[in-house]
Amino acid sequence: MEINGGSQNPMTLIKFGAKEGILITGGEYWRLLTPIFLHIGFYHLLTNSIGLFIFGRYAETLFGKKSYLTIYIFSGIWGNIASYFYSFALGAGASGALFGIIAAYASYLISNRESLGEYGRQTLTGIILLIFINLIFGFTIDGVDNFAHAGGLFSGLIIGWILSPKITSEIVSISSEIPTFVEKKKSIPKSQSTWYVLIIITIILFYVSINWISQNFYIRLLTN
Repeated sequence: MEINGGSQNPMTLIKFGAKEGILITGGEYWRLLTPIFLHIGFYHLLTNSIGLFIFGRYAETLFGKKSYLTIYIFSGIWGNIASYFYSFALGAGASGALFGIIAAYASYLISNRESLGEYGRQTLTGIILLIFINLIFGFTIDGVDNFAHAGGLFSGLIIGWILSPKITSEIVSISSEIPTFVEKKKSIPKSQSTWYVLIIITIILFYVSINWISQNFYIRLLTN
């Protein structure tokens, strides 16, 4: 993007697939996906990359590669749909997807709060504080797409709750001269059928939401 005019140039952003309301309404629905992989300037790319490096590793380890990718892509799209509904501005960035990853991690901690104990509560408190600070920061700084953040956040909470592995405990024996039994915790992933149902329902909701927003886009544009 920098070679082709600059990643902060509006025309370059549009050329590479940024979110743009009129073009989406005209049928370029792929623009709700491609902005996840674009960034506006080096600082934007750097901050999101740091966040993804920190939280992405946890989420990928906990959920598995397939569910992690599902959370990332779907949260990013829902973030762009929310932005498309509330804002006509040009948009790009992985922030919505990143908020989705963080929210999914929070869902994992909530759904396994009894098994994770104090560690889970402290970690969840830290995540809630981090999300709150970022949302407040977004509302006080121009150019931050808080609607994309909110869309990614709420969708990440829901998808993460659906796909969160469940921690269970079992008593196992240790081979030794004296019979010894210990409690062992293990993580049980959600079934394949849950993942398939989530994919189908989400695609249907994508279609319904985008179709409704597109039908009302120009009406909202004229009234604003």
